Parts: sequence; structure tokens; C-alpha cells
Amino acid sequence: MGVFNSLIKALQETRPSLSRRKYAADLLARLPGITEKQISPILNTLFTLYTIKRQTGLSGSDLAKQIKESALASKEHSANFSGKKAEVLESRLKALLSCDNSLAVVVKALTVMREHQRVLCHARILTDIRPIFDDDPQQLSATMIVHNLQIGYKNSAGENHEEFYVAMDDDDLEMLGEYIERARQKSKTLKTALEKAHFTPLG
Repeated sequence: MGVFNSLIKALQETRPSLSRRKYAADLLARLPGITEKQISPILNTLFTLYTIKRQTGLSGSDLAKQIKESALASKEHSANFSGKKAEVLESRLKALLSCDNSLAVVVKALTVMREHQRVLCHARILTDIRPIFDDDPQQLSATMIVHNLQIGYKNSAGENHEEFYVAMDDDDLEMLGEYIERARQKSKTLKTALEKAHFTPLG
């Protein structure tokens, strides 16, 4: 089986995920000999194409044909882009744009996930020691440990990355951990219920 056919097979068999990173890792596991550096630009292009496909309502065949015709009309590429190459491009794009049970689901799920006022990008906790002085600034009376929770997020348009910080103590850390564990348990319960109802929750 050729490399392209192996890629198509892997794309069709890789389970959709809400995480692009997890989806890429699962895809790579089905493509021995292919590195993350090689697959990353391919996936970026495919996510863009599936987004265009979804936004325009075009079928995979129609979008592939439009891309081929644009390439043929391009002065930059037309000299080295023969009719045979154009047909190969269209054929391969049609195959790549036919993974509706895999890539199309991922793109739609990520789009739905971004339809919130704020979407989490990253989080980290910075821990500091803060001194407490007496009225005399030369006398140190105590120290305290302060944890700063850094939340990075994007707005609903996905254009601006912003951050905010929340100061916490050890009790707050324990409380936050309890909330996270409770959310995990609820997620596990819902996933079990969905699977019993023959729905596959994205993970």
C-alpha cells in the first residue's frame, strides 16, 4: 500500500477527538515511519480545508474541483502544472475530503467548542513565598506561600489571547482539586450513559 493510501486509511480509522494533539497522536500511531514534523503541516491544511468545506457547504468533490481549477488558473503554478498533475491533485483532494466520520467530526466539534465567550488555552500555577514584615521593615515576622493560578484563554472570535491570575492558598488548591475530581467523575458517568445509548463521546 502506498504512503497516500496508508494516510487515507489512517484518517478514516482514527477516532475523532476534541483535542487536535490527541487526534494527531492517534493518527501517527497508525502511520509507522511518519514523524510528527511531517504530519503536522498536512493536518493543518486538512483542518483548514474541512473548515472551508463546512462554511461554504460545498461537497468534497466540488471543493477539490475548485482547488484544481484555481491551481490551473494560477500563473505561478500553471507552467509546471500539467493536466495529469491536476487530475491527480483533484483525485487526492476528493479522497482527503471524504473522511466525514473522522476529520469532519473533529472540525465540527472544535467549532462548537469555540462557540463560547471564553475558551481555555492553557493554565499553570505559579508558587511564591511572600514575606510578612512587622511595622519595622527590618523585622521579618512570618512568611506565607501564595499560589497564583494563571488562566490563558481566547475570546469567542478566537482572535485575542488573554490571561488573568487568581491568588490561592493551600486550602484553595485542595478545594479546586475536589472540584476537578468531581467534574471527572461526572464526565465518566455521562460517557458511560452515552455509550450505553450507542453514542460515542469525544474525548
